[in-house]
Amino acid sequence: MEKEIIFAVDIDGVLRNSLKAMVETYNKYFDDNKTCEDVFEFKCDNVFPRIEKETGIKASDWFFQLHSEEIFEESLPYVGALDAFKGLQKYGKVIIVSYQKTTKNKIQALKWLEKNEFPTTDVCFLKDKTLLHTDYLIDDNDWNFKNTNVKHAVLIDAPYNKFIRLCDIIDSTNEDKLLTVGRNSSLLGFYNDFHLSVMNNGK
Repeated sequence: MEKEIIFAVDIDGVLRNSLKAMVETYNKYFDDNKTCEDVFEFKCDNVFPRIEKETGIKASDWFFQLHSEEIFEESLPYVGALDAFKGLQKYGKVIIVSYQKTTKNKIQALKWLEKNEFPTTDVCFLKDKTLLHTDYLIDDNDWNFKNTNVKHAVLIDAPYNKFIRLCDIIDSTNEDKLLTVGRNSSLLGFYNDFHLSVMNNGK
């Protein structure tokens, strides 16, 4: 009997388009015209310095605490994310693994998942993803692949990781464990590629 494949899937940047909501919320309150492409790195304090300069509040706190409802509860799912999630469930177990900054953010994430019809039975809130021993980790943050113990690392494209090279990810990982590392445009793109690979292998 073949071992069940386990897919670990992140929330933000993979299922939930919180980046778009963050940029739109920032533009609304600061009368600015930033785009998602302007978010050049993962640390929002560096991307949105105007927030702290004008309010005295760090951008991370402004987003994740003061405006978390309109960002993390109202964000839209990425196109095709739910279909891809359900598609992967046909091939194995899909667990949702995400780091959420506060307890409030965790509750909001569960509410968002439920609202958008994602299952909430297999959700793990985890900051250190090196603790994962799954077959796949699908994530938008390359840092989560550092010293990874998963077999296959899949980086989902985002403006803040577009300059990350796959060879850099490989250099920072546990090479004894990691078998493949790749990029994809979205969870739907990954699912389509995975499904096609299975079909071509006649499984």
